Amino acid sequence: MNKKLAVLLISFLIFNPVGWGPASSPPSAAAADTWQLVWSDEFDGPNGSAPDPTKWNLIDAGGGFGNNELQYYTRRRDNSYLENGSLVIVAKKENYNNHAYTSAKLTSQYKGDWKYGRFEIRAKLPYGRGMWPAIWMMPTDSVYGGWPKSGEIDIMENRGDQMNKVSGTIHYGNDWPNNQWSGADYFLPAGQSFADAYHTFAVEWEEGVIRWYVDGVLYSTKTSWFTPSAPYPAPFDQRFYLILNLAIGGPNTPFTGFTNPDDSVLPQKFYIDYVRVYAKTSSGGGSLVALDRTGWTATSSPAGSGAANMLDGSLSTRWTTGTAMAPGQYVVVDMQAAKTFRRIVMDSTGSNNDYARGYEVYVSNDGVNWGSAIASGTGTGPVITVDFATQTARYIKIVQTGSASYWWSIHELNVYADGGSGGSLVALDRTGWTVTTSPAGSGAANMLDGSLSTRWTTGTAMAPGQYVVVDMQAAKTFRRIVMDSTGSNNDYARGYEVYVSNDGVNWGSAIASGTGTGPVITVDFATQTARYIKIVQTGSASYWWSIHELNVYADGGSGGSLVALDRTGWTVTTSPAGSGAANMLDGSLSTRWTTGTAMAPGQYVVVDMQAAKTFRRIVMDSTGSNNDYARGYEVYVSNDGVNWGSAIASGTGTGPVITVDFAVQTARYIKIVQTGSASYWWSIHELNVYN
Repeated sequence: MNKKLAVLLISFLIFNPVGWGPASSPPSAAAADTWQLVWSDEFDGPNGSAPDPTKWNLIDAGGGFGNNELQYYTRRRDNSYLENGSLVIVAKKENYNNHAYTSAKLTSQYKGDWKYGRFEIRAKLPYGRGMWPAIWMMPTDSVYGGWPKSGEIDIMENRGDQMNKVSGTIHYGNDWPNNQWSGADYFLPAGQSFADAYHTFAVEWEEGVIRWYVDGVLYSTKTSWFTPSAPYPAPFDQRFYLILNLAIGGPNTPFTGFTNPDDSVLPQKFYIDYVRVYAKTSSGGGSLVALDRTGWTATSSPAGSGAANMLDGSLSTRWTTGTAMAPGQYVVVDMQAAKTFRRIVMDSTGSNNDYARGYEVYVSNDGVNWGSAIASGTGTGPVITVDFATQTARYIKIVQTGSASYWWSIHELNVYADGGSGGSLVALDRTGWTVTTSPAGSGAANMLDGSLSTRWTTGTAMAPGQYVVVDMQAAKTFRRIVMDSTGSNNDYARGYEVYVSNDGVNWGSAIASGTGTGPVITVDFATQTARYIKIVQTGSASYWWSIHELNVYADGGSGGSLVALDRTGWTVTTSPAGSGAANMLDGSLSTRWTTGTAMAPGQYVVVDMQAAKTFRRIVMDSTGSNNDYARGYEVYVSNDGVNWGSAIASGTGTGPVITVDFAVQTARYIKIVQTGSASYWWSIHELNVYN
């Protein structure tokens, strides 16, 4: 099947499930719920090229991996490459690093992780005794302890000598040998083999439930599990990343039957056509998760005591008025940036009589203009859940409208969005970025080249004051950095501070600091928007400080803030040519493109993103030429700049900022066609595309 057609077909099926069979439409928990694509790899690169290093880590390791496996995983193109729109993982019989077999293992760790979603992979499996292809997930952070306390989700596993059967399993519970697992098998009809054709394997993971599918057929549902250190639904309430691998079992490997592999069938190939991750969106009743409150602040009237306590994650602390409830008392939460949400929960557990007797909820983007209440109601107990139409705003105000002799207290205030805590994190495109260091050391550019086999290093022992500065060439929005020293495992920063700047001169206070404890250091902080990032070494060690890869992450996906695509290298053409076409991509609202003539139907703008991108929103910003917005528009996409198909969106402009949302698209070119008329010129100061 043509891959691009398949993507469009999948999108159609997701949003138009009625009348299609089970193999075509992912089941959903409620009719109002849909799955929206938030991350994917279609493996459409040139034949023989490596998997996308912004999405996948290639593992270089052997050692049995707890199952007495026989293979050594390599990063060589001999063992993994792209071919005809698929990823190919190759298991080979060869002596390599004291192992008799080689293969490949890819992970999305620190490059794509998710809490809940639909994970769909289309693949054709290898065959033969000892072959063990797997598609599975592991926790990004083992917050509940080592395996299996923090969980494992196996989307698909297969024994190469049982080619009509695949398994789906979860692992959880206590330490080995008291670990627990729960799984089920799916069988093809007699005479069919998973090695003969591509099949689609999927897991739908929501709060308290995990479902397994093959070719759209539901074959297993799990709702029961545990971990000894936290209440249900732990451990499956944290972020997990994806793994694709082909293992080779041996005489001491339980899963493959304690037998030697069949060398006569080697080499074997595991083909993966695509990997797609969907988040749940809903008009009510869907899976909701709490937004990350890092950096948020709260104020109240009366001031009372402990406003910060309602954001500290502990029900043992509280904010309280210190006086009887009365109309007009309020709480204001500043989330520091605009967020998308549709539920708040005020939890007064522990002060059970102190719940709001009545309330109104307001939102604002400036903390001054609040408009009309988006919700109101009467509290009836210590936990008050308030649902409303989806909002995007920075500030939330809750106003007391009731009276009681009890004080008004809130122990925890949480804000919820669809499908993800600000959406899944995605690595920013580093094209065009530069890096400087002190000391200069060697290979500064290596930390941005997508390869863990190269590195930057100080060439001298770690000492306080050494630093790395990354210039992203334009202001970006982000909330995580990852310093990966894998391959120089002792060379991680012993201590660090992180600073941001828009001019590379004024850095302000550190936005994060900490102590490194291993070769992969993940630093999370409140969402920042800046051009420059500086990482300062604060520790000492006799080892050199080395970084193999430095990645920066932002929120992506539905249910959270959308991320503007990096426009580096993009070009734009227009009709009429007008003046300043490149200005709409230069990051400045003080410049513009304009037709230089009155708006008329058929005028157009074409953006070439230089490669296929995945996106679901465009914004045309005419601020500064406020009358020059498109009076009407149609949006088209193309992969060749010639064949455009039908419009993916159309509408009428009503002001200088026009936001156009549509079903997720993957394409190289975007065309915006003017369909309206006006005596004003058509002008665009900035044109952004969002994922």
